[in-house]
Amino acid sequence: MTIETSAILHGKTAVHLGLFSTSTGNPLIIVDDIRQLLPNIQKTLSLGVKVELVFETSHFIQASINKVTKILLESLIS
Repeated sequence: MTIETSAILHGKTAVHLGLFSTSTGNPLIIVDDIRQLLPNIQKTLSLGVKVELVFETSHFIQASINKVTKILLESLIS
């Protein structure tokens, strides 16, 4: 079976790689760990090749956690 995909980022041909956590994985920790690895990965790439984290769900997850925390605090204060 052959699956072909293509990607363009900032108007240039790109390679995309999707990473998915297991059901017990913590996306917030996983994304932080990936961010820490990116500089080392970048060092191994050919000149002119750039590694970039384009989309990750931890922003949405963290925003949801922040909202719930805020609501809980507001309900405790009232």
